[in-house]
Amino acid sequence: AELVAARAAGLAALAAELTAAYGAISDAAEPVGVAYAPDVAEGGDEGALREKFASGRARERQLRATVAGPHRDDFTFTLQERPAVSFASEGQQRSLVLALRLAQAEWFRARLGVQPVLLADDVLGELDPVRRRRFWAAVPAEAQVMATGTAGPEAELGGVAGVQGRGRRVCAAGGGMNLEPMQWVLAATGAFFIGVSKTGIAGLGMLFVAIFANILPTKEASGFVLPMLIFGDLVAVAAYRAHAKWRHVARLMPGTAAGVVLGYFAMGRIDDGQARVLVGGIIVSMVLIHLWRKWRGGDGDPASIGRWFAVTMGVLAGFTTLVANAAGPLMALYLLSMRLQKMEFVGTAAVFFLLLNLFKVPFMVDLGLINAGSFAANLWLAPAVWLGAWAGKWLLTRIRQKLFENLALGLSAAAGGRLLF
Repeated sequence: AELVAARAAGLAALAAELTAAYGAISDAAEPVGVAYAPDVAEGGDEGALREKFASGRARERQLRATVAGPHRDDFTFTLQERPAVSFASEGQQRSLVLALRLAQAEWFRARLGVQPVLLADDVLGELDPVRRRRFWAAVPAEAQVMATGTAGPEAELGGVAGVQGRGRRVCAAGGGMNLEPMQWVLAATGAFFIGVSKTGIAGLGMLFVAIFANILPTKEASGFVLPMLIFGDLVAVAAYRAHAKWRHVARLMPGTAAGVVLGYFAMGRIDDGQARVLVGGIIVSMVLIHLWRKWRGGDGDPASIGRWFAVTMGVLAGFTTLVANAAGPLMALYLLSMRLQKMEFVGTAAVFFLLLNLFKVPFMVDLGLINAGSFAANLWLAPAVWLGAWAGKWLLTRIRQKLFENLALGLSAAAGGRLLF
């Protein structure tokens, strides 16, 4: 009974620290709490405990285990006064777990006068960059932290010098991207397909998206791939700029810029699973709309398509490219609707994506998705991008227009389905 009472009092005292720690990590005003769930509802009553033990003694002898008592107690998180296990997203649940660790450390420090060592483990690798950065900022300057993951905290804290300036020293094994040999092989393959998609078949972008999604979390892969996309864009613009239709670029860019800004604010509020479903749903929906228009015979005259279509596709392309580098299928659908010849298609896409990807760079740097380590890896992979660009240019001259259009549409649909399922 004394143990149950002490646990109830301890969790009540911990609740305020939990609220402060969670707010620091998630930057959210949503109320959080932690509630004690004793195995015996009347756990603070010694008589109730004795009665519970006596009533279950025969069953315990059969099971050779104690089935009731304080050792079976638990606690639950609440978010906006609802059970977090049912209503919180993955990012919110992980933030709650980390907030509890920070709250426990502060609870012990206040009572014992000693700063505990924090064990973060690899849960940090499952958080988006914004939440990781806030976690490191919330850790007390004098604290020691043991954390495991595929990358150090340099990106979240602005470099090792900045970490040391806050009174901590970060020790990391190696530098840059810590990839296994097979992961480097996959990364080089993905870089090759980036080049092919930039100068040849645009829909092949789904291949490099799938490859890098198997190496890194979806949102981290979005930042890691961006410099390599720009490498490919530079080759494509140099090769096809004479074929670009600038009026289509001009119609798309305002909406695209707005979509990038929307994606920037969404990055810290959705986890990888939600990002994949959202982007996949957008792409599949646009493919179905395109097929429906073709079935109705409404894509015969590009002039019949209103400006709203360009604005809508621009916003969706900007949002999906920042969240998951998945604007390629949407751009393909728009250019197919404009009934461009393959050289005009590739030339217009090359100019559009070079401008778009350059516009994204400051946002990705601010989110911590592009850093010195990731860019060093990009430079190692650049030759594979350029080799793919040469192969794509060779392929484009040898493919018929109808097959080009069918491949672009089919691969766009496959990209959306891959993200969904």
